[in-house]
Amino acid sequence: MNHPEVLLLPLLMIADYYLTILGAVLHKKQYGKHFVIETYELNPEYREEIDSVSLVNLRFVGQVLLNFLILFSVAILSTDTYQFIYQIALGFYLTLFGYINGLHVSNILTFLFVKNNPNTFEGSLKIPHKFNLRRSLYNNSILFFPIGFILLFSFSYFVLGALFAVIYNFLLGSFWLKCSK
Repeated sequence: MNHPEVLLLPLLMIADYYLTILGAVLHKKQYGKHFVIETYELNPEYREEIDSVSLVNLRFVGQVLLNFLILFSVAILSTDTYQFIYQIALGFYLTLFGYINGLHVSNILTFLFVKNNPNTFEGSLKIPHKFNLRRSLYNNSILFFPIGFILLFSFSYFVLGALFAVIYNFLLGSFWLKCSK
């Protein structure tokens, strides 16, 4: 295989799913007593599976396979002349799922800290789902500016793909916000 890095995509996607479940479970412990939310999952497609802690999700497996086949096909079909297309696709996928997994790890570490330090907070706050969706949109700017600057001063097609991932994630979150109750 000329591009073993394509195997990172299914690994990152599977990690995303199971880190989401772990985050949902840990949220319900100590942290969830203080920050009450409607659902941990922002993606409406997977809300039911995450809320019920479903360890097997065939629709998700299908999405992993589809996205892997897309990236794998681009890797195979991109000749030297069109190698930049593969670099854009790789930058897109690895940035998108690297960022999402990084957010999960940050949440999990926060939840574990509060679980191990139960006196960190007093009282509770009910957080509307629309606020969590909006906060997710705002968090997207964490990557937008640095990736934009890197692209501006050190252009690469991989980084262009990374910027496309940030823009895609923002547009997807905006769609979820618009469609939410």
